[in-house]
Amino acid sequence: SELTDLVTDSSDIHMFLKQAVNLVARHFDAPVCSIYLYDEKTDLLTLKATKGLKIEAVNQVHMKPGEGLIGYSFETLSTIREGNASKNRKFKYFAEAGEEGFNSLLCVPIRRGIEKIGVLAVQHREANYFGLSKERTIRAVVTQLAGAIENARLLMALSQTGDGGDKSLEKTD
Repeated sequence: SELTDLVTDSSDIHMFLKQAVNLVARHFDAPVCSIYLYDEKTDLLTLKATKGLKIEAVNQVHMKPGEGLIGYSFETLSTIREGNASKNRKFKYFAEAGEEGFNSLLCVPIRRGIEKIGVLAVQHREANYFGLSKERTIRAVVTQLAGAIENARLLMALSQTGDGGDKSLEKTD
């Protein structure tokens, strides 16, 4: 319900995503929470919001589906739980993000039905921090987050038309 409240209280999708990562990080006692969204036009996942990584990395860190653990989670629609992520051969380090020192990584793909939206990633300095119970809980949160992101996108798009309607759908004579 807190995610739903964020949608109605946020003035734009960027504010919503920023508040969402803060909320998830707080609930999971994780120093890092990040949301990567997929853009079909560029075929890239882009860091769109983070709590705990360098803010300058937002909109600057990109990866293709399948690239790194986050891209792999997105491509395969699988949850990835790593106790020492940098030791995994699929791990991709982004110096501009400032993610050194975070051992545990939990990535959960964000999707709604068959539509792939992105990935939520939480990180912790403590190795093996994310157990199965936290994984299950965060997967449930991501299910709610997917709907909230789609609703936020829709509401923001409607508000940008100026009158809450899509003029392209109106019948003309």
